[in-house]
Amino acid sequence: MFLVCKDEDDILDIAYADSQSREKYISTINEKKQEGFCVTYAPPIVLYVQKVIVSYKDHKKRENCVLKLSYPGSKKEAGYIVAVGEERQLKDSSF
Repeated sequence: MFLVCKDEDDILDIAYADSQSREKYISTINEKKQEGFCVTYAPPIVLYVQKVIVSYKDHKKRENCVLKLSYPGSKKEAGYIVAVGEERQLKDSSF
């Protein structure tokens, strides 16, 4: 399962919380889901990486990226996610 947010600001709030602590990360995810700004999807779903928004280190000092996703065969924005890994590993990937 993975979390997709409608707006860049919402996923950036989650990424910032993730860089602070596990507790803030979980709390922020729950708030965004309750407010309807983010939803959880269970695979299989095909989405393409349109752009890497930002790279950061989480509260465990692991590399992560915020990704802008699009639907297959379209430039239509599907949402934003946090993905574990470095930017160079994630370019031109699909989820």
